[in-house]
Amino acid sequence: MTSISVNRNDPQTANGLFKGFCTIDGSHELWHASNLENNNPDVVVPADYEQHVLPRLKALRPAIVRKFIDLAAFAPEPGKYDPSGPRMQGLYRTIKDANALGATVIVNFTITVPWIAGPKFFPRSDAEIETWSTVVTDFMKALTGRGCRVRYLQIQNEQDILGGAGLSVLLRVPMTVLRKKLDAAGLRVQFFAPGFYGPPPSQASQGVNALQAPVPGYPDVDHLISFYDKHTWYGHVPPDYDWRLEEPTMIAEVKALRDAAAKYADGSPCRKQVWDTEFGDYETGNDRWEKTPLFTIAALNHGLASIGMWQLTNTNYGYPGYPGTGGLLNTKMYGFAPKTAYWVWQIISTAVERESIVFHNGCTEAGLGALRAAACVVSEGAQTVFVYNLDLAEPASFSVRYLGPSTRFATIPPQVMKRRLVDPAHPPSTLIGPGLAGIKIERDTFSDTIPAGAFAVYRGQSL
Repeated sequence: MTSISVNRNDPQTANGLFKGFCTIDGSHELWHASNLENNNPDVVVPADYEQHVLPRLKALRPAIVRKFIDLAAFAPEPGKYDPSGPRMQGLYRTIKDANALGATVIVNFTITVPWIAGPKFFPRSDAEIETWSTVVTDFMKALTGRGCRVRYLQIQNEQDILGGAGLSVLLRVPMTVLRKKLDAAGLRVQFFAPGFYGPPPSQASQGVNALQAPVPGYPDVDHLISFYDKHTWYGHVPPDYDWRLEEPTMIAEVKALRDAAAKYADGSPCRKQVWDTEFGDYETGNDRWEKTPLFTIAALNHGLASIGMWQLTNTNYGYPGYPGTGGLLNTKMYGFAPKTAYWVWQIISTAVERESIVFHNGCTEAGLGALRAAACVVSEGAQTVFVYNLDLAEPASFSVRYLGPSTRFATIPPQVMKRRLVDPAHPPSTLIGPGLAGIKIERDTFSDTIPAGAFAVYRGQSL
């Protein structure tokens, strides 16, 4: 039996607590005509959204919901706004539904409206910046005026579109001008950085360094953002590719970005957190689930403050008849049926609450053989533990032992660990409920055995 030690005096999340799991929700695009013509030719809104999509979002209990926005839905042409068009109606409805769930809403602009900046994707001239910042401010006014609450705004999706090393120069003036206009309008939405990613791992850290780089004669950009962002994609691979081989790259990228964000060029500390607002098994369109727990555990153990799953619905693609590329739910052609990846994400997303502490454990660095684990405390001392058996041939027996005392909880309250299990031999096709028999924590230890290739989530309940 393998022993996994959990050190409750060694928190892992950089610069604060874990903020909770994020789900990217593009369901507002069900109101988009092009999706009606492509992915979901028979979709009826809001009826299909209310019957098939919203209940699935509610079941995830997301701490954070991220929305991809095309500003052209609001400003289709120069001098013309369309705040009441169908796409905007879908946006208002879905943001307010996320607000009702208690989720923090973050909004991302996919690209700049073409009539503002043309093929450059981002405003660069003074005239373009003035027009763009006015449109964005008016867009945020439209959201606020209709009761939508947005906490964070990402004005550009990823660093590569902006030119990598020139990131600081390109963002500095637009962000400064927009910040002034938003403040003048009483809109306190906060900014976060474009998504940085690799491989190689150094590409992500170079993005942070570029954003921090000073430009003489201009105000600092870094102070305008609330957190750094990571995106996790690994290109196209064959369907039979061994997904376990990606783990070292996952960990190296997370560490590189975390370490780059920890301090400025002069060595002074940077107190910003690093989130990952975009990951998933893009290579298979989330038709596979195995990498989701692998990356979740790696991200938790190496300092990320949030992890965002791409994405709930297949609404950002336009492949006729394709069964749900990228979405956790299939298209209407398949009844919006959840994929196995949805059920796996459901037990992950609901297992950890906002403002949780993630602890160092014996699997944090190199793992213990085929086992991977992450451990945290959620509320009132209740423990949550993720355990993943990467051995696809043999079951794994293990014990989890808590070392302490914790700076927050002197002892572990008496509790029983309810287990939710994903067994690849019997992939789930419905909500994964807890096992009938709870596993008691006795003398700060609990033990279990899980099948080959299985992923288990243990959530403590008071006795």
